[in-house]
Amino acid sequence: MSLDMSSFLSADHPNDWTPATFNNLDVVTLTFSAGGESIVREFASPLAAISLAREIGFSFEFSPSRNAVRTEAGDVILLPTLDKPRVRVEPSECTLVAPGHKPHWGPALRAANGPDPWVPVVLLNVEGTKVTLGTPDGELVVYNHGGQWMEERLEYNATWGMLRGPWDGSGRSTAFWVSRTPITPCTA
Repeated sequence: MSLDMSSFLSADHPNDWTPATFNNLDVVTLTFSAGGESIVREFASPLAAISLAREIGFSFEFSPSRNAVRTEAGDVILLPTLDKPRVRVEPSECTLVAPGHKPHWGPALRAANGPDPWVPVVLLNVEGTKVTLGTPDGELVVYNHGGQWMEERLEYNATWGMLRGPWDGSGRSTAFWVSRTPITPCTA
């Protein structure tokens, strides 16, 4: 259980709690979305990052002024501070490991090696990060920061949210981790 440090803040401290959603945990790096932004925090150890992820669950609140998260039970947990602020960048420079940004190895490998079906899709339209695909069942809208780099012909794994392009001569293909909801801006 965590101590809510809010009672020690001045009375004019902003009440800036914003709904947040867990995106990804990559060893010591936690990524989540809040207020239309991707928030990234690095922990001192994998155990510290996993412990926080387990405690907050998938939906929680974030306070930028407190640099803290609040669980559904009301516990407030302070986050590690950033060594340097993240800045918005072009998709080619993005370091976010989250749906719609850089793919995490977990979903990519599970999609590639698992029993879940890959469905052929055709790229119909790209408007910024919004990508419209044609599937055997109709149109599908997904979001990815690199939509302009997608091939015309792709395959989609709905279970893991992965798109893959045609195989090249070396036995590799392009891979995109897509989001079904609009994504936050790219940062590094």
